[in-house]
Amino acid sequence: MKVLIVHNYYASKGGEDVVFESECDLLKKYINVRCYSRNNSDIEGFFSKLFCFLSAPFSFFSFFKILYVLLTYKPDVVHVHNFFPIISPSVFYACRLCKIPSVLTLHNFRIVCPTSSLFYKGCIEKRSIFGKVGWGVYSRVYKNSYLASAILVFMIHLHKKVGTWTHVVDKFIALSYDSKDIFVSAGLPARKITVKPNFTQSLSDTDIVDVKSPEKYAVFVGRLVEEKGIKVLLKAWADIDFPLVILGDGPLSDLITTSNNKNIIFLGQQSKGVVASYVRNAVFSVVPSVWHEPFGLVVIESYALSTPVIGADIGGVGENVYDKKSGLKFQCGNPESLKDKVLWMINHPHETIEMGQYSYNLFLSKFSPEKNCNLLIDIYEEVIDEVVKRK
Repeated sequence: MKVLIVHNYYASKGGEDVVFESECDLLKKYINVRCYSRNNSDIEGFFSKLFCFLSAPFSFFSFFKILYVLLTYKPDVVHVHNFFPIISPSVFYACRLCKIPSVLTLHNFRIVCPTSSLFYKGCIEKRSIFGKVGWGVYSRVYKNSYLASAILVFMIHLHKKVGTWTHVVDKFIALSYDSKDIFVSAGLPARKITVKPNFTQSLSDTDIVDVKSPEKYAVFVGRLVEEKGIKVLLKAWADIDFPLVILGDGPLSDLITTSNNKNIIFLGQQSKGVVASYVRNAVFSVVPSVWHEPFGLVVIESYALSTPVIGADIGGVGENVYDKKSGLKFQCGNPESLKDKVLWMINHPHETIEMGQYSYNLFLSKFSPEKNCNLLIDIYEEVIDEVVKRK
């Protein structure tokens, strides 16, 4: 089997970029894989940015570039992770022209909502699911620009109107059932969406950097942005006398430094090895997301290190936290609910250790690289068979 994996890198490396690289490295061990990528950091200068965004709905340059790759490499299937903005949805039309099946992983909600997260100004925003995307223009949801927002809204409206998602893309991979339900509500065919979770590597002791940490503590790992629930976390911890290590950076970092909470240890952005050490030695991780996170990679990264999770009961986070087995779920956006679950964990050390053991077994059975590779190859074989029958 020959697979072409396509990805548009973000200017600042994020979770989607990590998943793309991880899946490429994993698949190369078993099948013939070629990667085609572009990087948003290459967009320099006003006119370059203007041209890029004007062609975001459909880039003829990318269309012919991908077409050349398809004709020379001749893959059996094309798997796209992100196409915005350089590659554009033109990649799917190149695949259809060559009669090569295409698969799109739904890492975010950009094909239906200009926010890409269904989250705006501190609240869940679902108007776009029902086709009302025009609000994104006057709200300047993308880069605080009317023009950039208008182009993005046009892209969403255009490809819904011409049936790109219903008739041109052959298969979608949703990262959770919650995410699948949202896309079905937005008009994507349920039969075309397969749920496949992300995976993470099991780290060895040599991958983990030894750090000096408190004897017992909780840990939060993630970007310090509103949708990650940092405000909820800080409100809950105001009345909790237990150390909390926060690892990450973002626009809300000042909220932590000005909280003056003696129980919070803010370490900012750290290397992967340092983060793994803090997560492995923590009593539990806290994932207080307040949006429909399609997956929540930090949950299974905790599981791989035998650390249970207290997670919000929303999106992929709520779906992947098995209540009273791999951790505890609390009411999304409710600091008191989070506080109650944290205190329960602190006061039940034996049960918490058992949850950690369950978490690691769950990682092995559901979120390991080997399990994920089999699922991916099954999806590729299924979509190839479907296209062959269609011909």
